[in-house]
Amino acid sequence: MIPARALLAAFVLASFAFAAPRAPQLALNLGIGRNVFAGRGFDIGWLGASLEYAVHSAAGYGGLAALGGLAVIATLALVEWRARARAGNLLALAATVIAAFAFLDVLRVAGGGASWLAAAALLVVLERAPGRRVFWAIPIAFVWCNLSAQGIVAPLIVALVALGTMLDEGYDAPTARRLWLVALGCAVATVLTPAGFEFVAAAPLAARLDRNLLEILPLAPNALAPVGYRTAFFAIVVGGAALGLSQRRAVDGLLLAAGIVLTLLDGAFLPVLGIIAAPILAGNLARMLPQFAAAAQPRERKAGVGVAIFAIAAVALAIGINLRANVALAERAAPQDLIERLAADGRPHSLFCSALEWCDYAIGASTVHAWMDGRVERSSLATRDVQRIVARVETDWPKRLRASGIDTLVVRKTDALATLLALSHEWYVRDGDETAQLFVRRAGILK
Repeated sequence: MIPARALLAAFVLASFAFAAPRAPQLALNLGIGRNVFAGRGFDIGWLGASLEYAVHSAAGYGGLAALGGLAVIATLALVEWRARARAGNLLALAATVIAAFAFLDVLRVAGGGASWLAAAALLVVLERAPGRRVFWAIPIAFVWCNLSAQGIVAPLIVALVALGTMLDEGYDAPTARRLWLVALGCAVATVLTPAGFEFVAAAPLAARLDRNLLEILPLAPNALAPVGYRTAFFAIVVGGAALGLSQRRAVDGLLLAAGIVLTLLDGAFLPVLGIIAAPILAGNLARMLPQFAAAAQPRERKAGVGVAIFAIAAVALAIGINLRANVALAERAAPQDLIERLAADGRPHSLFCSALEWCDYAIGASTVHAWMDGRVERSSLATRDVQRIVARVETDWPKRLRASGIDTLVVRKTDALATLLALSHEWYVRDGDETAQLFVRRAGILK
C-alpha cells in the first residue's frame, strides 16, 4: 500500500507544480496577505492569505506549490483514516483515490487546499474522537473561519452530525448532547475573527453561497469544477455513497445531502463532497464486498498497488487532457498586464471589470480602485446591481455607468459591452490584448 500512497502523493505535488495557477485568486490572496502584514486591515480569509503571502515571500511560487500539495495530501490522508474505520486498508485506499478526483480542479496554486484540510480535520474529530475530545472541533472551526469564508459551514456540519446521532442513537444519547454543545461552540467560533459578528453576514457572500451572486459570477459545478464534475468518478462518489442510504444511517445521509447542496450552490465546494462521500462509499462497499474489508494480506497489497496505479493513471489522464487548455485559458483570460500598465501612469482610476475576477489584479495598485473584485462581501447591493447591469448591458446601463464615477473598464473583446463602448463617443480604447480591451472615458484626464 505504501508505494500506492507515494504515487498518489507524487501526483498531487506534480499537479501543483505544473498545472496553471488560479492567477487572479493568487494575486488577491497575496494582496490581502500584504495588507495584513503592513497593518492596513483584515479581509475575510486573512489567515490563509497571510500564510500564502509569507510562504511566497520566503520560498516563491515553488513554496506555494509545495504548501498546497502538502495540504491536499494531508487532507486525503485524513479521508483515508476515516475510511479505514469503516472498511479495510484496500477499500480505504480506493476511497482516497476517489476523493482525489473531487480535488482535480483545485490541484493548483491558490486552489484553497488549507480550507479543505480544515474541513477534513473537523470530520475526523467528529467521527473518531472519543468522549470529550470531540470538543477539539471548536478550535478547528475557529481556525477554519479565519483561514477562509468556507468555515461558516462548520457549525452546520456539526449540527447535522448531532441531529443524525440523535436519529441513530436516540434523542437522549449522551453523544448527541455533547455534539450539540460542540455545534454551539463552533457557532461562537464564527464570530472570533477580525470581522467579529459581521463574519456571520458576510461569510456566506464571500463563500459564494448567495444565489443572487449567479448574476455576476459563475458558480455552477460544471463552470468552477469542470474536470471533477464531468469525471466518471464524481458519479461514483455520489451514486455509490447514495447506496448507503439504504443502511438507514442518518448521519451519513444528512452529511451527504449537505455536501451535494453546497456543491450545487457553489461548485468550489466539490472537494467537501469528496471528503464527505468517499469514506461513506468505502463503508458501503465493505458491506457489499466483505472479502475486501479485512486487513490487506501481502497478495492483496500487490493487487491494491495495481488498482491504485491504474486509478492514479486515470486521474493523471483526466487532468493531463485539460492541462494545456488550462494554461492557455489562464494566459488569455487574465489581462494582468493591462491593469498593471494602467496603474503605472500614476493617476487615480475607478476600474470596472466585465469578468469580476480580473479586478483581483488591482489589489496591489494604490492608484486603481476596483469597482468590485473577488471580495464580493465588501460590496453593497447597489454596487452589485451596477456590476450586473453594466456587464449584461441591461436597460439604462449607460446612465448607471455614468453615475457610478467609473472611468476605466476592462472588457472581453467578444462581449456586447465592448461593441457598444466602441460605438460610444464617451469612451475610447486605450490598450488591449488578445482577450480584452481597456476603455477610458474621454472626459477623463487620460489622453
